Amino acid sequence: MDNTNFIKSLNSLSTQELYRVKDNIVEQLNIVEALLQSRWKSEDHSAVINDLTHNGKFEVEYPEIEFQVPEETEVAPEPQAEQRVWTEDQIRNLLETKDSAVENAIVRLFKLQTASEQNSRHTDTHNGVGFNAADSVAGTHFAQWLLGLNHKNQQRYAKKSLTSPQAVARGQRGGRSGWYRYCGAHNMTPIQRARRIAIKHIGQLVAIANGEL
Repeated sequence: MDNTNFIKSLNSLSTQELYRVKDNIVEQLNIVEALLQSRWKSEDHSAVINDLTHNGKFEVEYPEIEFQVPEETEVAPEPQAEQRVWTEDQIRNLLETKDSAVENAIVRLFKLQTASEQNSRHTDTHNGVGFNAADSVAGTHFAQWLLGLNHKNQQRYAKKSLTSPQAVARGQRGGRSGWYRYCGAHNMTPIQRARRIAIKHIGQLVAIANGEL
């Protein structure tokens, strides 16, 4: 009997009769399933197809695999990356070739100054860190410019660069708002004077780069 005739014959049955047909088909499928499982187990198949009666869906049942988890699993430690050690020559090369390295150096040295030194722009504590006495005024001015701080070290302005046209003009201007006495008077631009200050403090910068300060 083909499927078309089979469907026609089912349509002629009552609901109760259809349930009985279904039960008979399920029973027959279970017999076929049991026979297949028996054969496949004897053939050592790794997966068994079962449950053909669940809405026409096939489910694959995988056999359980017995294994024992070791009580302790030793994990080899990952090798740590070798920590880089900066040398004085490397720091000097950065300062001589990169303006950004000079500006970062000025800011880092400024942050090593004590609060009173930052406010007065003079070195009054001889602790071996921060700007030396000869460069404390210029260094503090440069750091405040870079960080956008006013003379009270309060954030008031946008951060700026020592290479900007405004900084170059300020280096040639005298008076209270100018940097002429430590830039223009020495025929230097602000970044050139800042580079000289940074290189004079290269020992501290090496220590900073290596995490020692």
